[in-house]
Amino acid sequence: MGVNCKDKYLKWIKGHAYYYRRVPKDLLSLYGGRPFIQQSLDTSNLLQALLRRDGINEAIEEAWEKFRKTGCDPVARNRFEAAVAHARQYGFDYKTLPELDAAPVSELVERLNVVDEIKSPAQKIEAAEALLGTVEKPELPLSEAFEIYWENTRDKIRGKNESQTRIWTHARKRCVRKFIKVIGDKDIYQMVIPPIISGTHK
Repeated sequence: MGVNCKDKYLKWIKGHAYYYRRVPKDLLSLYGGRPFIQQSLDTSNLLQALLRRDGINEAIEEAWEKFRKTGCDPVARNRFEAAVAHARQYGFDYKTLPELDAAPVSELVERLNVVDEIKSPAQKIEAAEALLGTVEKPELPLSEAFEIYWENTRDKIRGKNESQTRIWTHARKRCVRKFIKVIGDKDIYQMVIPPIISGTHK
């Protein structure tokens, strides 16, 4: 849904458009206390600026809504998952700073060497975040994990009618509720999967 006012959340600096919006007081912690969001829209064209502003605004409001409902920051989660994926691309598991501190020095040197060999400034920053553990693990309770699962498995209900979809969904929600009742609404990132289940058992 687009923003109603044409100039709302839009700021022009030297002919270039920026998304500009005040951060609600209850969400300041998500932005390190910064009171405003300012993000370049990479255009000087009004129509393109309006379209890009609407897209960014919709994504931000969706993230804010999820945070208010669950206390979890989807932006932080996406950043963490991207860091995990990038670490794997370089042949490493993602480790936080405390985990790296406990790792062998040789592993840390190996990670530093990979970062040092990268020439592109943007890729170097990306690699440093992924390999040196600077992105904090966000919280992801089991109750929210199901919503993410649901968003990414809609292809599984393709061809089902409304009644079949309801049965398929309710069955899985019921399993999650029972699981949470047994172990609690735990942070999925802090859960330890037994090797025999994860496939690493030898």
